[in-house]
Amino acid sequence: MASANSERVCIHNWRVLCHGKSKQGDGKHGSIYRSSRPDLMDPLDLEEFKKHGIKCIIDLRSAKDYEIASGSKVLDNYYKLYKVVLPKSNRYKQQEPIICQAIDGKQKKRATVPATEILEQKHFLINFFTSEYTSTVFKRAPWYIQLISLFIAIFDFIFRTGFKNFVRLFAVTVINREGIAASYVDIAEMSRGGLCAGLKLLTDKNNMPAMINCAHGKDRTGILSALVLSVLGETEENIITDYALSQEGLLPIRDRVFKEVVERYYWDKSFCDANPENMRMLLKYLNKTYGSVKDYLVSIGFSEEEQEILRKNLLEHE
Repeated sequence: MASANSERVCIHNWRVLCHGKSKQGDGKHGSIYRSSRPDLMDPLDLEEFKKHGIKCIIDLRSAKDYEIASGSKVLDNYYKLYKVVLPKSNRYKQQEPIICQAIDGKQKKRATVPATEILEQKHFLINFFTSEYTSTVFKRAPWYIQLISLFIAIFDFIFRTGFKNFVRLFAVTVINREGIAASYVDIAEMSRGGLCAGLKLLTDKNNMPAMINCAHGKDRTGILSALVLSVLGETEENIITDYALSQEGLLPIRDRVFKEVVERYYWDKSFCDANPENMRMLLKYLNKTYGSVKDYLVSIGFSEEEQEILRKNLLEHE
């Protein structure tokens, strides 16, 4: 198991998630990496990044989140930006392809295209916090909080705050009370489309080697990474250990994470940590509710056949 920031390439919380076996058998490059957002790289950092030959970035942020994030985003000069168009039901059917929409630096939408037809280096954006997620959290709040939130949402919309105050209200009244482990269960249940899309992209051999990231590389990235490792047959303890490495990986930017999580959105400070119990509770929930992680994946549209393709992709890559 790699240590946090091992082979660090100018991105915090960077590490190899799983090693693939190249045709030459050298195993030099990992097939899948994981990290925090790569937006802050400078041109010198980029040269180190390019040595890893990453063909695909699976970015678990919405197009809007990506647009407003700070940083030079030098990778935009080398990776074509796409927004994954999730199914309206937020649940993929078995073998259903991924549909994407090309966007430019100003977030201008273009025609949709199947992800498998994209042969260039690509950067996919996947929105985890869809209307289903938002509406479910909204319904958990008392009626008077719901009423207040409507006025706050109007204020945020008018003043273009990125709905910061709306998020703050529900962080304090709903999310913090339930805790971070419960929020992971929410992602598993209400961000099914996003999780399945990320996994389906990894079944395309043209996307290897790949990198998975979100804002800090801990929560959304941690959950998707856990599902990947489960498909590969890793033990539950190894999956939990990999997740917990983010505690060390984020130490250099601890202050920034605190500002972005606690000061900006009023989430509890525990949301800055990678407590292994968070992942343990999620895996326990999936096994209890669905019988196994494998059966959970089938239920969200990632078939047994696709799981086998993912395993094979990691056994041999260019």
